[in-house]
Amino acid sequence: WEENRRIWEEIHRIWQEIRALRDNYEGLRKDVEALKKDVKSIRRTLENITISVEEEANEFIRYLLRQRGVDVETGPAVIANREFDVYGTNGVVTVVGEAKTRVGAKTVRRVVERVGEAMKAQPEKFPGKTVVVVYCLRAAPDAVEEARKLGVWLVESGREKTELRL
Repeated sequence: WEENRRIWEEIHRIWQEIRALRDNYEGLRKDVEALKKDVKSIRRTLENITISVEEEANEFIRYLLRQRGVDVETGPAVIANREFDVYGTNGVVTVVGEAKTRVGAKTVRRVVERVGEAMKAQPEKFPGKTVVVVYCLRAAPDAVEEARKLGVWLVESGREKTELRL
């Protein structure tokens, strides 16, 4: 009888642990569901910020170009399987580039490389003078130096950090 009693106590203890594990599992499942909702919300917010930066970039770039007498409509485009946040041409000037929240020298180089690849793949999309532009909310000092060196028109939060070369 003593052995049976110990076995039943052990079974009882095991079932208590199983119940505790089930409760923990249920709590974890609810936490994961809450995290999934949070991730979706964060993703939506980031998409809205990204879209806002892209829209701001295109509006401001069009404005700066019009101030110089250049009428070019810009917007997002896919050229040679490469997505660009800013693209527009009037046959005389082609403007192409990216809109980012933060930019460093590496980003400037990458944009120049991507534009070069697109130009080689679809030269007909780049008539006239091509202006590579990077619009950002914050540019690191090395980004400004790199943009000057590579001839990139860098615009930070509505301020031209490098010169537009037409």
